[in-house]
Amino acid sequence: MKYASIALATLAVFSTAAHAAPALMNATDCGEATQTELKIVPKDGKAMCAYGGAVQTTKMEYAYDYTMHATTEKWTEMGAGEYGPMKAMMFGRLKFVGPKVEAMTVMGPFETFLKLPGKVAFDKACPAK
Repeated sequence: MKYASIALATLAVFSTAAHAAPALMNATDCGEATQTELKIVPKDGKAMCAYGGAVQTTKMEYAYDYTMHATTEKWTEMGAGEYGPMKAMMFGRLKFVGPKVEAMTVMGPFETFLKLPGKVAFDKACPAK
């Protein structure tokens, strides 16, 4: 699945330990067909990934669910550490829908975690192109 590693890595930190929080993301230039869902659940005091793959949640609960998308170029730049998600959102490079106040409380860990996928090789080609 396109950007599964980026989706799983970048969204893992955006969940609360209080909810099973689906998050959706995709590479804007590849279209919504590449959207990936990541479900985070609390386990032993930690946020754990319970599911990652094709979208299963039909209705988002934006009190704790997130949707993010950026172009392939911007995901790559964030993963390389050229700038963080805060700057990306401020300049419209990362589109975000969800509880912004909650997201602000985990911005530091999200930025750190976002750099991990930047160290892993991935295919930049869109699956249907």
